[in-house]
Amino acid sequence: MKRFLILALLSALLLPARLASQIDIQITASGPIRNFFRNYKWNTAGQGGIANNFIFTPLYTNEGACFQLTNGDPTNTQQAIITFFGTADQTVATYENNTQAWSALGPTSNTPLYSAAANLAPQTSRTFFVQIAGQARVAVVFQLLSGTATATATLNLVETQLSNGCGNVSTTPVVCPYAGFVSILTGNTGSLVPAPSASQTTYICNLIVLSNGTATASATGIELGTETTANCAGSLNEVFQFPTTAAPVNINVSGQPLLGRFKANGNDLAGTLTCLTNNSGVTVQVNFTFAQY
Repeated sequence: MKRFLILALLSALLLPARLASQIDIQITASGPIRNFFRNYKWNTAGQGGIANNFIFTPLYTNEGACFQLTNGDPTNTQQAIITFFGTADQTVATYENNTQAWSALGPTSNTPLYSAAANLAPQTSRTFFVQIAGQARVAVVFQLLSGTATATATLNLVETQLSNGCGNVSTTPVVCPYAGFVSILTGNTGSLVPAPSASQTTYICNLIVLSNGTATASATGIELGTETTANCAGSLNEVFQFPTTAAPVNINVSGQPLLGRFKANGNDLAGTLTCLTNNSGVTVQVNFTFAQY
């Protein structure tokens, strides 16, 4: 399955290698609508390339950030891995050679990997949402870019005080009153929550994935998404990824709904099954809370 990966990893050991000539680029534009770069080169570091660290000061202390990445190549599909880091220290202005001052943004220590889209097809755009709270500065770090180096890309940001997504979004429920449990063998996709009515959307608020055995290291160890085929037997519309390492799986994400305010491959999530794919190499036990509105 094609993936457009939006990584937010907490451990430097899990981060993909970056291009050696990566640099910090300060975004000095002000206001809620900003252009980070226009017609920069894919798979290129340094001035004029997007394989760099783009640093900006959030407009609000608690905001939703809507980023739109555009592939300007008329012929070739492009791919990017993007990581979001924040610092609460106003004196910190650099990311390169200063990563110890930054932490990955997310609701808990196991931040989901935003992967709501496939690779960027020729002359297409993808919008993705990041919640930013209590950060003096944010670094948007592009890593391991693939595709045609001569192709161009554009990244824009719109900051909002809404906290439930970009575009036409549903109201996020305050609580998820129902709980569920399922065990999923490696290499299998399991159904977490049956499809609601066509007018409703499933929200997953808390997700705990554990294993007794040692997992296989994989950037796509656990995938969370939606399907329209009964028993999640079709193709997963992936919304999140979680990496696994050569250790027992221990994913614990809580604090905000994971599903419901995002879209899968551009399709509304209303009326779809909620599914989890296990690529970890071991059987996992999945505990979760959910709501349907």
